[in-house]
Amino acid sequence: MKDYRYARQTQSTLQLTQLIELGGKRAARVKIAERSRELVNWDYETRRVDVFTRTAEAFIDVLAGQERLTQAQELARASRQSGAH
Repeated sequence: MKDYRYARQTQSTLQLTQLIELGGKRAARVKIAERSRELVNWDYETRRVDVFTRTAEAFIDVLAGQERLTQAQELARASRQSGAH
């Protein structure tokens, strides 16, 4: 421990800072945060609907392909049967 008996003057400085928002800045910042969250939600919903739409379109394409295959198989079968008689 240091001996300060002979020191003529000691000085300490303590500084505390706190942001004080004026003029409705906090309310504006909260409103911006809320709007940003709404925008993120809309972006998510848009992407979700887009994925759903593309999935439904792909499913319909698969069903249409299956139907074309079934019709081609039936046509081939009918062609073989008519040629066999």
